[in-house]
Amino acid sequence: MSKEKQLSDIVEEIFKLESPQIEESRKEKINKFIVSTVNGDEPIAHLAVNTSLGKDKDGVIAYILTDKRLIKIEIDSKDVQSASFKLSTIVSVRRKLIDADREQFDIYFQNDSFGLKYPTVDKRITEFFQKIEQHYLDNS
Repeated sequence: MSKEKQLSDIVEEIFKLESPQIEESRKEKINKFIVSTVNGDEPIAHLAVNTSLGKDKDGVIAYILTDKRLIKIEIDSKDVQSASFKLSTIVSVRRKLIDADREQFDIYFQNDSFGLKYPTVDKRITEFFQKIEQHYLDNS
């Protein structure tokens, strides 16, 4: 699959999500943002989920695993922001069961970390983070 098709698929996945749904009028701008953020990297896998981005702030988080970086893109009703983490700076990957219905995945980098809490029944989230975990194990 071509890189353009992969990036287009990410954008399509973002705009299929509901609660909250991102306005269709922002599609071209978000597509350009993702293309410029991924830049010369080769996408390997991606994940887009609705989530809370902070107190009283819902939106979408899109994660893009490339051959060089893990990119985290946050989209709310007004803004699009990204953070990029070199895969070579991963120092630890942890997954834990919070309770019977929720898991948490945490990724620790040399200078930063982030995590995601999610329902245990959502296997696509588990599968995405397992790819990151496998990359870490293969390269440590």
